[in-house]
Amino acid sequence: MSGLMMIVIGLVLGLAGGWSIRTVLMLVGFGAGWLLANVFDANLLVSLVIAIVGAPFAWLAAVGNQE
Repeated sequence: MSGLMMIVIGLVLGLAGGWSIRTVLMLVGFGAGWLLANVFDANLLVSLVIAIVGAPFAWLAAVGNQE
């Protein structure tokens, strides 16, 4: 599954209200990380690691600055 498809799935679920916003943000971050790794032609293992690391960063970027 491509990273762009994961981003689209995350956005659709977020707009449909199917999952909590945290789960959707993690899914979008995972997809964006996967897409970024594919842009640089990384292998499967590196793509997976970048996607897993990207998921919490996307969540923190979205909710980390609330006061």
